[in-house]
Amino acid sequence: MKKNKGGVLVFVVIALVFVTILGASIATLTQNNILQAIYQKENREGYYLARSGAELMYEHLKSNDLMKGFVNSNTISGVEFTDYEFSEEMNGKVDVKVSAVSVAGGSLNKIVTIESRAKLDNSNNDEVLKLRFELVIVQDGTDTSTRRINSFKDFKWERQ
Repeated sequence: MKKNKGGVLVFVVIALVFVTILGASIATLTQNNILQAIYQKENREGYYLARSGAELMYEHLKSNDLMKGFVNSNTISGVEFTDYEFSEEMNGKVDVKVSAVSVAGGSLNKIVTIESRAKLDNSNNDEVLKLRFELVIVQDGTDTSTRRINSFKDFKWERQ
């Protein structure tokens, strides 16, 4: 019996070290999972906020007949939102701008890009989302004053 006097103490110390390491590992994994969940939530909220900004601009352009400005030009004025807040529940602001470029190859069509940048209140990350589509422009004869938008096509979302 005298030979095993310190054996139990060594066993208890080893068990304590094992339990401490196991507890620290579980705490670290839990903390990492919580941080990942927060990041995913902010990422999702930023995406939908940016998408809402782009869709709002698209509807603004359509409902106010502003797309007609792209028929003879690559720019139109008054089509930017800065620090736009949808509601208090959204917890962020959106900056939205619109640009257009002519399609190569002599086409009258224009590629319109609506870029929406969302900034959540409690996040350092910006979410940038672009909506691109082509305005199909037609012209009757050679008179440029008869140009009009015939349709929209090739809608594409691009996340940056």
